[in-house]
Amino acid sequence: DLDSLSEAARGTLRVLHIPVPEAVVPIPAEPPGADLAQRRPSRPVPRDWRITSFSELVRNVHPGPTPSRDPAAADPAMRFPAGTEAGSYLHALLERIDFRGEVAAQALAESTRVAARFGMDHAQWGADAAAWLERVVRTPLDATGLTLARLAPERRLSELAFDFATARVDPDALELCLRGAGGDLPPLGAEPFAGMVTGVIDLIFEHGGRWYIADYKSNYLGPSPTDYAQARLAEAVRGHRYDLQALVYTLALHRYLGARLPGYDYGSHFGGVYYLFLRGMHPGHAPGTGIYALSPDPDLVATLDREVFARHA
Repeated sequence: DLDSLSEAARGTLRVLHIPVPEAVVPIPAEPPGADLAQRRPSRPVPRDWRITSFSELVRNVHPGPTPSRDPAAADPAMRFPAGTEAGSYLHALLERIDFRGEVAAQALAESTRVAARFGMDHAQWGADAAAWLERVVRTPLDATGLTLARLAPERRLSELAFDFATARVDPDALELCLRGAGGDLPPLGAEPFAGMVTGVIDLIFEHGGRWYIADYKSNYLGPSPTDYAQARLAEAVRGHRYDLQALVYTLALHRYLGARLPGYDYGSHFGGVYYLFLRGMHPGHAPGTGIYALSPDPDLVATLDREVFARHA
């Protein structure tokens, strides 16, 4: 078969035979009574080098009990299941749809493809998800009237995975930076480490010459729009330590833009971070309901970049 292939290749392919040694040399056995011992390492093996993430850094943080949702609620956002599978399902839909198009129709179509992957019943929850996301993309994010529905596909980047290297991170120095930003925060309880920090940013988008981060949260905070007002959102952000997540993601985007955008300057080009608590988002709700905005201080980001998550050991 190979010779026929070679002939058909008209000189562009040759078949070569692998030489077979005439004799196989056996591995000599250890002489009887040989003193066998394991080799000792000649240098210390670092035990604090690892790949970590926001989830790993906050694994000792316990935000407290979650309110019980009402499966019979009239609002699809409030009766929708909670948990990791439901959240991942919503993320998958948001990743795949064009915010400027017929969002409900797109979400329904995508749901038929991805629902089972996340253990979700499309027949039961697809229509609710579609109606819910239709109003999410039309909810103003700020006083200027910016909505997800105004974002062209070429102005957004979904599910950006990142990895950046860091020298030894001192948790005490990290906590000092974060607490200096204000707020009553539960302790991280993280161990010192060096190595890589990894993660996935739900959405990055450009608007008006500035780049923004948006993170989708499907947390159930209660059955009423008032449960997604600013005070409750701030409490959830502190309790889950999303303040740290925002800074890690900001640092990742800061380094990404610094490497790719000519003339990049944090103060001129970075817009901020939006935490989108999806259950509270509705165009008819009071402004800011379900939307928590953060603008990390430039000096804090510089300190994280140069000192806390230093690039070189």
